[in-house]
Parts: sequence; structure tokens; C-alpha cells
Amino acid sequence: MAALTGCAPGLNSVVAIGVDGQGHLVGAVKVCDHSISRASLSPILAEGQQTTYTYWNRSQPLDHEEAWRLDVPTSGSWKLDGSLPTFTPGGVYGFTAQSSNGAYQGQFLQFAGAQLAQLSSSQFLVSTKGTDPRVIPRIELSKQPCPW
Repeated sequence: MAALTGCAPGLNSVVAIGVDGQGHLVGAVKVCDHSISRASLSPILAEGQQTTYTYWNRSQPLDHEEAWRLDVPTSGSWKLDGSLPTFTPGGVYGFTAQSSNGAYQGQFLQFAGAQLAQLSSSQFLVSTKGTDPRVIPRIELSKQPCPW
């Protein structure tokens, strides 16, 4: 009898969350291979607590780098599905992106609400290759290493 094996999605992009020059909450993705068409944000809660996800769906798959506002119903090619969580300094959150078929996803970014609150204009939180989140200027996203 053949053994069943599961496959995890391949990592294909770097995700970041931050603040634009006008102080708006912004998500950003640098796609390194294939494409993504959805991003998700959620609080990370204790085991057994129900998590509510917020999604952004893109009208066409993204195969390059792009940033969009997270706090409006529509931003460029992105459409908000759900409502943003209330960020608290002690809260922990996760942000990532996925391909339409789930075969590829962005590097998972786990961050604290306090880290997000400390960002200045055009600063983003990013995590690459399993590192803790660090602050970068928006223009540095394109220089971040791909997640493989």
C-alpha cells in the first residue's frame, strides 16, 4: 500500500506590512516566482480560540512587487474581504500572501501590534527566511532575499 504524503505550499514571495507616506496602513508583496492573488491578515490567538481572517483578493495574479492600502475597500487591483482587526500593543498578528490555487505562498510575517505602532512614515516590517520581523524603508523591499 502506498503511503500518503502531504505537500506544503512552496514559498514564492516576501510580504511586508507598514505605513505609507500619508500614515495609512499598507501591505506589500515582492513576488519572486509564479504569482499570488490573495493576502491574509489575522490575529494569532491562544489555542482553541477562533481566529477571524481578513483577506485581500487581487483581480489579476501579481507576479512582481506591489504595495496597496489595507484600510480601504479597494486599492488598485486589491479588494478587501472582511474587516481589519483592532491592533493592540500586546496582540500578535500574522500576514501572508497566497496563489489562487494554494500551491505558493509568501513568507509568513508574524509581528506584534507594538511593533506596528512604532513604525514611522514609509517604514515596513519584514521577515525573511525565518528571521524576526525587522524595520526597513519601503524602498528596501525589492532588495530583500527570496524565501528559498
